[in-house]
Amino acid sequence: MTNIFITATDTDVGKTTISALLCLHYGCSYHKVIQSGDLENSDSMTISQLVPNVKIYPEQIKLKKSLSPNLSAEFENKEISLSDFNFDLLSQDNVIIEGVGGILVPLSDKLDIIDLIEYSGMVTLLVVPSRLGMINQARMALNLLKNRNINIIGFVTNGEYRPDDFNVISRLTDTNHLFHIPTMKIINHESLKSLKIPTDLFCSIEKNEHLGICKKISEYNTNNQLLCLNLCERDSKMIWHPYTQHGIESEFKCFISGSGSFLIDEEGNKWLDLISSWWVITFGHCDKKLSEAITKQVKTLDHIVFAGYTHEPAIKLAEMLLDLNSQYFHKVFYSDNGSTAIEVALKAVIHYYQNRGQRNRISWLALEGGYHGDTFGAMSVGYSSNYFKPYYEFLFQKIHFIPYPESYDDTTEEQWQIDCELSLNKAKYIISFIGKENIAGMIIEPLIQGASGMRQTRPEFLNKLLSICKDNEIIVIFDEIFTGFGRTGTLFAYQQLKYIPDILCLSKGITGGVLPLSVTLFPQYIYDAFVSDNISTAFIHGHSFTANPISCSAAIANLSRINSENTFALIQKINDANSAFILELKKKFEDRIYNYFTKGPLCVFSLKDKYENYGLNFNIIIKKCLERKYLIIRPLGNRIYLLPPYEIDIETLQQAHKLIIEALFELNI
Repeated sequence: MTNIFITATDTDVGKTTISALLCLHYGCSYHKVIQSGDLENSDSMTISQLVPNVKIYPEQIKLKKSLSPNLSAEFENKEISLSDFNFDLLSQDNVIIEGVGGILVPLSDKLDIIDLIEYSGMVTLLVVPSRLGMINQARMALNLLKNRNINIIGFVTNGEYRPDDFNVISRLTDTNHLFHIPTMKIINHESLKSLKIPTDLFCSIEKNEHLGICKKISEYNTNNQLLCLNLCERDSKMIWHPYTQHGIESEFKCFISGSGSFLIDEEGNKWLDLISSWWVITFGHCDKKLSEAITKQVKTLDHIVFAGYTHEPAIKLAEMLLDLNSQYFHKVFYSDNGSTAIEVALKAVIHYYQNRGQRNRISWLALEGGYHGDTFGAMSVGYSSNYFKPYYEFLFQKIHFIPYPESYDDTTEEQWQIDCELSLNKAKYIISFIGKENIAGMIIEPLIQGASGMRQTRPEFLNKLLSICKDNEIIVIFDEIFTGFGRTGTLFAYQQLKYIPDILCLSKGITGGVLPLSVTLFPQYIYDAFVSDNISTAFIHGHSFTANPISCSAAIANLSRINSENTFALIQKINDANSAFILELKKKFEDRIYNYFTKGPLCVFSLKDKYENYGLNFNIIIKKCLERKYLIIRPLGNRIYLLPPYEIDIETLQQAHKLIIEALFELNI
């Protein structure tokens, strides 16, 4: 068996953290050979908390005073000698042995830690604090160890990332730099477990293998650049991020784990996710029930082509979705993201009229400011003068946009009536001008337009608009990719309206945020138009991962939670806290806060500021300021919104509100 002696250039530089890391990821036992002082909070006790169920060998020497071992021993009228130590009891196990202090810490007037290391005959790993002066400290320590012919695995660094210094030490001492651990503000079992590099470093070595750890580490170091180093730099060399101008934003925070409302970065910092990771997380990150459902399914059936075949998770999920929307929809078409759900709806409507011989129905109605995705059909019925401009010539041309009447808590009734009437009159005019017999359908984000700035309208407008569509036999598609699954305070936004859409598109929160999946729900009459003995009338559309069983199982678990638990009580608590936050913003910033509202778990407000230009400076400035407070928020221009996971602790949310106010004062908003 192989044991490793952990020593360092100094005291309090991370020996215990490194020891815990190796025990956790390699399955080693632990032995603190000498504990000098602080016996009630010993390093062994720390290890037992960081690595549950780890085997811990008792200390061979315990001293009461928190002093160097020689002085602490003198207080007890003792003198430490090599004969006090017996490492034979460790011979049947893989053990991480942690020393005390640096390599020249005295055990007595005649004995130092380095003498104990040499006496043990074990391979040694040196911990070096990463800071100014580290080259000198590391070289002296490594030279001393090598002069004693002590077998050195290599050195690890802990703290500030200084790659040039690491390389100098490695080159001048001919010693492997094994890995680097960033500064961790929070050190616990989860943060250590989330560090990926030690896992990758040791996962291939089973505890009972007789291969030396030293050999394995050396091979790994030779063949691989350690993953804990330069994650962001490696990202910038290879990855093209969505919705990002890399000429402006070039550095990205790397996250390694999540729990509840928090995400944990590579340094162990806990970030509060206030946008549910782009509106997809429902209850929280790494939800236990969803994880269990996924784990169970992946062991049973991972995937099956869905053209001509089926499986139980898809059937059960379809039953649940139709039951939640009883009497309105009768068929479920699966796809894998919001844009494809929209494409399915658009293509199905066009094809529906083709099958009925109404080939002239190819025009569409849509609302200004709507966003429905980034595929070509979805872009065509979206409204963005900037982001879709390069593709304009390739988009469908028979799209007619209707003004979108916005309404917020500070919107005057007079202004609302003017805007609402203008929009409805425009809708009537367009239908009259092009003829209802030429219109395929209308697409709407109900109540709130998400991506264009969380723009809210009133149910009364949508009811009147839907009434116009019904009177003119125009098929209505509701894009509830964002608004579905509780985002507006009801399970679906359409439930707050008098009229029901013909087609419903859902995605984002359907799986609780853990896997991609989307659905398009249809009424029976549209489905029936495709059923015949002629292949040309069939809806020939699909995707490789249509109705993936694992995604379906996650969705089943998520919908079961929404139905069986006090989901909307949680949402109401969030709404209450957000409403109080808006009142505080109005009090502190007066007329600089406008277009504000809360709805369900959503909180929205706009800022009057010199940076009031969508996509230019303001959103980046405020985002960076909030990131310094470990808050994840993506402002939409000068508009800030909060959409936390449903199980967020209310006190945590209220503390985030205070941090946002602090940030606004810091920016002199």
